[in-house]
Amino acid sequence: MSGNSQVRTTAVLCFLCVIALTVAFPVQAQAQPQAETPDAVVSPGESIQDAIETASPGETIQLNSGTYEQGIVIDKNLNIVASGDVTLNGAGVSAEDGIVVETTNVTIDGIEITQFSDDGIDVRGNNLDPRQIEIVNVTSRLNDGYNIVIFSSQAEDTVELTNVVSRNSNPNPNDDGGDDADGIEIAAETVTVEETTVIDSEDTGLEIFAGKEGTVNIQDSTFANNGVFADGDAFGEEFNEDGISIASAQDVSIKNTTVINSKQNGIEILGSDAIAGGRTVNLTNVTARANGFDGAFISGTTDSDTVSIANSQFNQNDDEGLNVVVESVNIAQTNLTRNTLAGARVGGAFTGGTLTQSSIFNNGGPAILNAVSGTSVD
Repeated sequence: MSGNSQVRTTAVLCFLCVIALTVAFPVQAQAQPQAETPDAVVSPGESIQDAIETASPGETIQLNSGTYEQGIVIDKNLNIVASGDVTLNGAGVSAEDGIVVETTNVTIDGIEITQFSDDGIDVRGNNLDPRQIEIVNVTSRLNDGYNIVIFSSQAEDTVELTNVVSRNSNPNPNDDGGDDADGIEIAAETVTVEETTVIDSEDTGLEIFAGKEGTVNIQDSTFANNGVFADGDAFGEEFNEDGISIASAQDVSIKNTTVINSKQNGIEILGSDAIAGGRTVNLTNVTARANGFDGAFISGTTDSDTVSIANSQFNQNDDEGLNVVVESVNIAQTNLTRNTLAGARVGGAFTGGTLTQSSIFNNGGPAILNAVSGTSVD
C-alpha cells in the first residue's frame, strides 16, 4: 500500500472512532447560568418605593426598562436590579437623592441615576451593623451633590464598585453655595473599585477613607478631568481636588489605572494615623499624566512604610512625576519624563530603595531630588 493510501486509511479510521465515541458518550452543552427569578417586578409609571416596602429582606426587585421619575429609600437588605436600560431621573421630583441606603447589605445593579438635586446614591452610616454594599454596572451623573457617597458606620464595612461610571458631579456649583462635591466618596475598611470611570467631578474623582487597618484595591479604571471645576477660596487655595485620594489605609494597590488632568495630584495617598508595622503601597501599570501638581504624592505614617512602583508612567505633571515621603521606595520599569519639576522627589524618613530599568529625562528639575545614600540605581 502506498504512503498516501496509508494516511487516508488512518484518517478515515480516526474519523470513525470519533463518531463512535460521540455516539457512546455524547458531549453535553455546558449549562448556562440562569438569571435569578425576581421576587417583584416594577415597570415605568409604578412605584419602586411601594415594592421596597412590601418586600422581605434578601429579596430581589427587578426594574423593567424605562425611565422612573422618583427617588427611593432602601431600608432593608435587598437587591435592586435593572432589566434593560433603567434610569432614575430626578429632574423636577421632590426627592433630593436618587437612592438612599439605610441598611446593611444592598446590591444595586444596572441603574443610571441622574439630575437629582443632591446625591445620586447616598449610603448613610447610622451606626448600623457591619455592612456590605455592592454597586455594579451603575452610572451616576449630573447630580448636584456627590454622584456616589458611602459613609461608614463600622470598621468592618466592605464596599465593592464594579463597572461604575461617575460623571459631572455637582455641575452647577454656584447654584447651591455648598461644599465642593467628589465624584465618589467612600468611608469603609475594605474598598474594591474595578473597571470604573470617574470624569469631570467638581472636586476629587475618588476619595477613600479606609482607616488605619483598611485595604484599598483599585484596578482597570480611569480618572480624568477631576477637580477642574472646583471654586477654591478667596485666596485661590483649593484642597482635595485630586484624581484619586486615599487616607490612612494599611494596604493600597492600584493597577492598570489611568489618572489624567486632575487639578491637583493625580494620585494622593496620605498617612494620617500611625499604622503598626507600617503600610504597603503598590502601583503597577499606572499612568498619571498632565496633573496640576504631582503625578503621585505618597506620604508615610511610620518609618517602616514601603512603596513599590512598576511598569508605570508619570509624565507631563506640573510638579514632580513622583513625590514620595516614606522610608523605602522601589521603582522598576517606570517612565518619568517631561514633568515641570523633578522626575521623582524622595524625602522624609527615606533610608533607601532601588531604581531599576527606568527612564527619567526631560524634566524641568533634577531627575531625582533629595536622593540619599542607600539608593541603588540600575
